[in-house]
Amino acid sequence: EPPGYAPRVSTRLHMTLVAVTAFLVMGQVSKLRAWVDGSVPPTPEVGDLLVARPGRVDATFDKTLVLVVEKNDRGTTGLVINRRTPPPHLGFVAWPEDEGWGGPLQPDARFVLAPAKFPGATWVGDGIWYANTAGRAVPEGSRRFRGWAGWVPGQLEAEVAAGGWLVLPARPEQVFGGEPSWAEVVAASMREAFAG
Repeated sequence: EPPGYAPRVSTRLHMTLVAVTAFLVMGQVSKLRAWVDGSVPPTPEVGDLLVARPGRVDATFDKTLVLVVEKNDRGTTGLVINRRTPPPHLGFVAWPEDEGWGGPLQPDARFVLAPAKFPGATWVGDGIWYANTAGRAVPEGSRRFRGWAGWVPGQLEAEVAAGGWLVLPARPEQVFGGEPSWAEVVAASMREAFAG
C-alpha cells in the first residue's frame, strides 16, 4: 500500500458514524438510545433511574442520578442517589454526614433506601426497598436521605421527551455500592446501547 493510503469508508457507514458522533457531541443520550433501538423515550416508572443530561435540566439536577420511588395520580417522586450534599447554590451551610441529599423538596423529610424488606418499606425494584422514615431501624447497608425530588403529573414525561433525562432500569449495585458516578452510569448505558 502506498504511503498515506486510507481505505474508503462506505457512504452509508460514514453517515452513520457522523450521526452517532453528532448525537454524542450534542449530548442527546436518550434520543441516541431511542434511535438505536427504534423506540420512543420511555415513560419513567417506579424502579427507574433518571440520568440528568447536563444543560437540559434545572441546574439543581446537573449530573444527578435520581431513583424513581413513587408514581401516582399526584405525580412522581424520586431520590437523588449520587449527591452527598446539596448543590452550593441552594444555600445549605451544613449537611448531616450520615444522610445523603435526596432532592430540593422538604429538606427536613427523611427517607431510606434499603437492600432488603423491612417494616413499612415499599418495594422499588429488584433488591431495592424504600420508606419515608426518621429514626426506625433499617437493614444493614441501607442509605438515608433528606429531601426529595418531585414532578407533577406529566412534567417528568415532558422532560424525558425533551431529552432532559435518560431513563434506565435501576440496579441495586448503583444504589448501594457507594455513591454512584454519573459518568460511569452514562458510559455503561452507552456500552449497553451498542452491545446488542
